[in-house]
Amino acid sequence: MIPTTRTARPARQGPYEPCWITRARHGLEEARLHIVDLDNLHCGPCPSDRIIELVRSDYERIGFSSGDLLFAACNHVPGQSPCSAHRRSFHLRQSWPNCSMRLAQGPDGADLELLVDVDTFLGADDLNSRFAEVTIASGDHIFAPAARQFREAGLTVHVVVSLETNLSRELRAEVDGCIWLLPAGRCLRHGQGQAD
Repeated sequence: MIPTTRTARPARQGPYEPCWITRARHGLEEARLHIVDLDNLHCGPCPSDRIIELVRSDYERIGFSSGDLLFAACNHVPGQSPCSAHRRSFHLRQSWPNCSMRLAQGPDGADLELLVDVDTFLGADDLNSRFAEVTIASGDHIFAPAARQFREAGLTVHVVVSLETNLSRELRAEVDGCIWLLPAGRCLRHGQGQAD
């Protein structure tokens, strides 16, 4: 047996300070637009019920305000087993009840559905008076131009990923807020996480 060492966690100095993405927000003044690529967060288009629940509970730790809007998309290909695909999409809709859910098909189908929603918001004249921040829950490079446009419109852009390796270089370059590693519950940019 190989001996292992455990590193003690450093004691916190002073009160817990949440990272920007997890701080408490209230009402419409600090509203956030959430663009959620479920296929990316689930690390594939056919998640188990357990993965769906884990991703949802992990995402819940980020927090929501009453002014937030959520748009999510996932791949829905009935294929050889239509009953399981319909059951999975029903479970997703139950797990994300206050969310506009888009069911997509084909390569990059979920991404393309979300980009339609993104274009709608980017075309609005009052985008930065409606939202203070946007969270792009995906690491796909296809969202990099949208992240840049949100930032240019005056919104803080956060990214949420399941794996750091899923975050494209192009999208990382456009983020001016937090880079939240979902399962670990910590910010890769600021090094802060959830209170214990």
